[in-house]
Amino acid sequence: MKRFSVNLLLQISFAFQKRGPINPFTNEELLELIQKATAGDKPSLETVMLSVQDLVFNLSLRMLGTFPDAEDASQDILLKVMSHLSSFKGGSSFST
Repeated sequence: MKRFSVNLLLQISFAFQKRGPINPFTNEELLELIQKATAGDKPSLETVMLSVQDLVFNLSLRMLGTFPDAEDASQDILLKVMSHLSSFKGGSSFST
């Protein structure tokens, strides 16, 4: 598996923040799902991750240009999102 530099992942993350998410949840609904997910509710975690995975992949693909690289970067990004989910306090949009 190819590892990406922190700088590249930060660039992808920044571009994702600028674009913003397009998902079916309001910020309040997403915050509730995140709170449930951090409390151990696996269906809520799955819902949160599914709500952003296509956006992360599409942005990675646009920035990196190839499917394999976009898949690897997306996996790295989503793992970071999952591992830092409990630090999200809801003071901003989830995409930031």
